[in-house]
Amino acid sequence: MIRTFLTSVSLAALLLVSMPEVRARAPQSIVSPDEATLKLKDTGGRARSLIDHRGRIVVLNFWATWCRPCREEIPILVSLDSRYRERGVDFISASVDDSSTQKNVSGFARRLKISYPVWVGATMDDIKRLGLGDAIPATVIIDRNGVVVGRILGPVGNADLQNRIEWLLGDRQTPAPAAVVYTMDQVKHDQQEEQSANDANPS
Repeated sequence: MIRTFLTSVSLAALLLVSMPEVRARAPQSIVSPDEATLKLKDTGGRARSLIDHRGRIVVLNFWATWCRPCREEIPILVSLDSRYRERGVDFISASVDDSSTQKNVSGFARRLKISYPVWVGATMDDIKRLGLGDAIPATVIIDRNGVVVGRILGPVGNADLQNRIEWLLGDRQTPAPAAVVYTMDQVKHDQQEEQSANDANPS
């Protein structure tokens, strides 16, 4: 009986010693897979984070200076930024230019009159983590709680993006826009048409 008692005491002591380690390994918080997180720097070198935009709708666009479809969609984003900024919508541009072309971002943004914040240092891993595939342009729409509610894989369309913003600004009683839209097929079609035209009329 004494041996059983000592064994029980030993086990209890072992559990007490082990408990702090178990608690230390327990997760402190669980992040939803659709919770949007991103920390970068702006063109002035200041640290920026999506968490600073909680309470506002965010349209986060990934692009690069060398990406032609990216350049072609920027006027749409600039126009909608002007229209919705005062209604609680933040447009953010996240450049995936690497060290070889990142120096061109500021001048590029000025030439195209980008009116919203421009962040630098984004990577394809950031894009994949947000469920946007592995190509640019790509845009994610985030609600006021920081949750991803829409993804556009390819160039944005003015009517589609405007509809998404209006739905978020409204009472959400109508059916939600499609969670994911893939628009790269149209880009490929346009490129093929252009190439065919060039082949038919060589300079």
